[in-house]
Amino acid sequence: MNGLYSLAVAMVLLRDLHAAMNRGRSFFRRRAEEAIPIAYFDKAAQCSSRILMIAESDTALATDAQGTLERARQLIASHQLASLPEAAELAERAAQVFTQLREKGGDEVGRALASALITRAKALREMGGEASRTKALPLYEKALEHLRATLDLRQPGHVNELASAWSQRGITLMDVGTAKALEEALACFDRAVELRRSLPLAQQPLFRWGLAAALMNRADVQTRLGGPSRLVEALASYDEAIHQLDQMPPEGHASHRSRLSLAWMNRGLTCQALATASALSLAVESFGEAVALLRDPSTLANAEQRRLLACVLVNRGGTLLDCEPPQPATARKDALAAIRLAAEFERTELLSARMGLQARHLLCKAVAFIADTGLPGLPESEDWLTQTTDAVDEGLALARYWHRLGEPGLESLALDLFRFGSLVYAACQPHFLPEFLLDSLEREAFGADQAARDIAVDAMWTAARLARKRPADAAQQALLEHLKLGEVKLTALRERLSATRKGG
Repeated sequence: MNGLYSLAVAMVLLRDLHAAMNRGRSFFRRRAEEAIPIAYFDKAAQCSSRILMIAESDTALATDAQGTLERARQLIASHQLASLPEAAELAERAAQVFTQLREKGGDEVGRALASALITRAKALREMGGEASRTKALPLYEKALEHLRATLDLRQPGHVNELASAWSQRGITLMDVGTAKALEEALACFDRAVELRRSLPLAQQPLFRWGLAAALMNRADVQTRLGGPSRLVEALASYDEAIHQLDQMPPEGHASHRSRLSLAWMNRGLTCQALATASALSLAVESFGEAVALLRDPSTLANAEQRRLLACVLVNRGGTLLDCEPPQPATARKDALAAIRLAAEFERTELLSARMGLQARHLLCKAVAFIADTGLPGLPESEDWLTQTTDAVDEGLALARYWHRLGEPGLESLALDLFRFGSLVYAACQPHFLPEFLLDSLEREAFGADQAARDIAVDAMWTAARLARKRPADAAQQALLEHLKLGEVKLTALRERLSATRKGG
C-alpha cells in the first residue's frame, strides 16, 4: 500500500484502538466480573497489531535506506573514482525512500532525507567536471531546506549539522572556481563559522574541530579571491583555526596532526601570495611549523601525513628560492626528501604523481640556481649531477606512465621538467644533451609541441656557447662536433614531427 493510504488506515485503526480500549476500561470499572470487556480488549489488540505491521513496514524501509546510504558513504570514503557513480546512485535510492516516508514521518525523516541528498551531492562533486557539480548544487539547496524545516537550533548537534551542510555547499562552489561562485562559497563558510562559534566548544572537541575546518575553508576562499585585504583576512582565519586546533588534545581526533599541519601549510601559501619580503619570510616559518609536526616519528607511520609532508616540503623549497637571501641548498634537500616520500604513492595516485613531478622540478630549479649563481650547496661527497639527471628521467617516465593510463594532466609539469632538465644537461653534461633531447622529443606526449622544440633549440645553443668557452683542445673540438651532429639529428626529428602533425 502506498504511504498516504497506509497513514490513513493507521489513523482509522488508531481511533478504533482508542475507542475499544476506552469502552473496555469503562465496562471493567462498572462490572469487573463480566466477560464483555474482553471482546473490546481483543478488538484493541487486533487494531494495535495492524498498526504495528504498518509501522514495522515503514521502519524496515527506513532501515534499508539507511543501510544503502551508509554503503554510499563507504564508497565515497574509499577515494576510488570508479566507485563514485555507484555511491551517487545508492544515495539517490535512499533519498527516494526517505522522500516517500517524509510525507508521513517526522523531523527525523526530514533529516535523513537531507543527509541522503548531501551524500549524493558529495559523490557527484568528487566525480569532478562541470556537469556533476551542476547536478550537486541544487541537492545542497534542497537539503538545506529540509534541515531548516526540521532542525531545532536550540540543540548543539542540530546547529553543527546545519553548519556542515553549509560547508559542503561551499566546498562545491569552491570547486566551480569562478569569481561569483567563490563569493557564494565565502558566504556559505561565513554562515558555517557563525553557527559553529555559537556551539559549546569546550564541552565537545568535535565542535571545535568543525569550527577549525570551516575557518580553514573560509581562508582558502579568501586566498583564492586574492587582493591584499582578502589575503590579510585569510591569515586571520588561519590564525583562528590554528588557535582552535591548539586547544584540542592531539589524541582528540585521528587526523589532528594532519589538520594542524595543513593549516600551517596553507597559511604559508597565503603569505606566499602576499609576495612581500616579510610575507615570504613568514611563509617559510609557517611551512617550518608544518614540517616539524609531520616529521615526528609517530606521524611518519601515517601514510596520509607522509603525503602531506611531501607537499609541505615542495612548497617550502619553492619559497626558499624566492626569499631573500635565497637558500637553494636547503631547497634542494627539501626536494630530495619530497621525491622519496612521493615515490611510495606516485604510481597509484595521480595527486602524488603531480607532487613527485613538482619535487623533481624543484630539485632541477635549485641545482640550476646554485650552478648559475655560484652559491654553495652542491656537496662534493654526493654525485649530485647523476642524482639530478636521474630525477629528470624518472619524472618524464612517470608522466609517460600516467599518459598511457589516459591521464594527460601531467604534461605541463613534464614540459617544465624537460626545460630544467635540458638546462642541467647543457650546463653540466653537454655530451649527453643531444641524446636526452632526441629521446624526450621522440617519446614524450609534448614532443611535437612547438614549445618543446624551442626548448631543445635553446638548450643546444646554450651547450655550444658554453663549449666554446672551454680550453681550445681536442676535448673541446670533439664536444663541438658531437653537438653539431646532435643538431643535425634534432633538425631531422623536428621536421619529421612537424610533417606527422600536419598529416594528422
